[in-house]
Amino acid sequence: MTVKKSYTLSQGMGIKVHSWHEAVKRAIHSFKLPKTMCLALLLSVFMSARALGMDLQQSVVLKNKTMELKQVFASIKAQTGYSFIYNKDVVDDRTTVNFSNEQGTVQDILNTSLKGLGLTYTIKNDIIVVIKESVLNIPGPIKVTGQVLDTTGAPLQGVTVTVVGTRNETVN
Repeated sequence: MTVKKSYTLSQGMGIKVHSWHEAVKRAIHSFKLPKTMCLALLLSVFMSARALGMDLQQSVVLKNKTMELKQVFASIKAQTGYSFIYNKDVVDDRTTVNFSNEQGTVQDILNTSLKGLGLTYTIKNDIIVVIKESVLNIPGPIKVTGQVLDTTGAPLQGVTVTVVGTRNETVN
């Protein structure tokens, strides 16, 4: 006994088909999309699916408990597809890193690898950028005083001065 699955394209259309391939084919024809547009749509769906599949929770298995950074980066790239960008003047990729566990998530491996080296990382799509850690030195409040003058040196009336990125302003 053979069981045939039936797919309905959408409620109210009344079109039934017997395979997923036929359902997609009919959906494309029912919207009257040009083939190039359909190809572009399918390509974007597959690329989005690939990008969504890349996350920091992917598991990575290292060959040794002691490795150079460049070997760690190569292992992550081979197992996850992430590429690395870094400045060799800032990142010494020959630095040896010791691991207590040879397996972990991308995030765990990177955090362990870069700990104590003054380095951090950021991820954009499928690229990991390794950069120097910087501590932001944000000063306290600054008092700004002055006048807004016209070209003759006379004070302008009704001028509003606003601190960029804030709601702090004053009206003269």
